[in-house]
Amino acid sequence: MVFVPTLLGGVVSALIGWIASSMGYYSGGIGSGGLSAISVLFSLAGGFFVYILSFASIDMGRDAYLNKPLSLGGSIGYVMNRLVTFILASIVGVLLSITIILIPVVSLMFVIMVMDETGISASLSRAFSLVGAELRDIVVIILLSIIGSAIIGLVPIVSGLLQSALTVVVNLAFIDMYYRYKRR
Repeated sequence: MVFVPTLLGGVVSALIGWIASSMGYYSGGIGSGGLSAISVLFSLAGGFFVYILSFASIDMGRDAYLNKPLSLGGSIGYVMNRLVTFILASIVGVLLSITIILIPVVSLMFVIMVMDETGISASLSRAFSLVGAELRDIVVIILLSIIGSAIIGLVPIVSGLLQSALTVVVNLAFIDMYYRYKRR
């Protein structure tokens, strides 16, 4: 059930991408008028939908980890209630990701934002603390996810969905790591 938001997002994104590219193709490409603008809007809407579902997946992972009832609608509602915070956190995440080495901190920040229902600065601070305390385990998780991602990239047709599932597994590992860290 935890994989449903991510897999649903992948299917919807692929469908919207196919519709958008078809509209762009039939309208003669980008810059040829109204249909191209509509295809861009479809792409943006699909991206936004996937964005919401990715945070909903983290929320469902938290609920599963804490043995709470899972609800896709409840998780989407949770994300919608905190949407501005998540958008601002994503901007911070993009800026931090430029250095590449801070990408795990960004992933942990998102997990901590959902786990503790906290803001950007508190979750970022806790993410850095967690990295300092659990660096070896985080490096192992990142290396395994890079190797898994490389292998998944070789799978035809469904590699995007498998990549999304791998992201859920990594988030679940981070949820477990953070929960154990908090209990100490």
